[in-house]
Amino acid sequence: LGNIDRTNVNALVSDVICTPELETKPLTDIVYRKTGGNILFVIQFLRSLHSEGLLLFSLDSECWKWDSAEIETKTIPNDVIRLLVGKITTLPLHVQYILKLLSCIGSVCAESTLRLLINDIDHCTKESKTTSDKESDIFPLLKVAIDEGLVNKEGSSYHFTHDQVQSVAY
Repeated sequence: LGNIDRTNVNALVSDVICTPELETKPLTDIVYRKTGGNILFVIQFLRSLHSEGLLLFSLDSECWKWDSAEIETKTIPNDVIRLLVGKITTLPLHVQYILKLLSCIGSVCAESTLRLLINDIDHCTKESKTTSDKESDIFPLLKVAIDEGLVNKEGSSYHFTHDQVQSVAY
């Protein structure tokens, strides 16, 4: 998938924050300039703006707010790989370990396969736990990766949101 144009970036930004396209144009201009329209980069950049409090929903005015000047000064990596590396390395070590484990398995992993590999989680936790305790620990860790937009769950399988995410996690 190639880069998308400014109009499509604006449509994406508008959809993500449920705000009319006319109102998102100033934010889109910055996002487009910083991402070049790379769809993965656009999504990760928006997530980073939100997680850093530069893009937030105001309960008082019931709409999304952002400080264009502050976002404009935000330094971001020049490529998606560095952005993803930065994001993954800020995650808890247990989550990084699970992502690494998933990346070794492939782009898609069935929950049943993960259950078979859970015994190896001792390497990460250095604690002796029963299998059911380990299973109950691993799935909240995957939820963190899902919430960060790195992994999706469809049915009983987990998959990376993009091949670049899998590559960086490896």
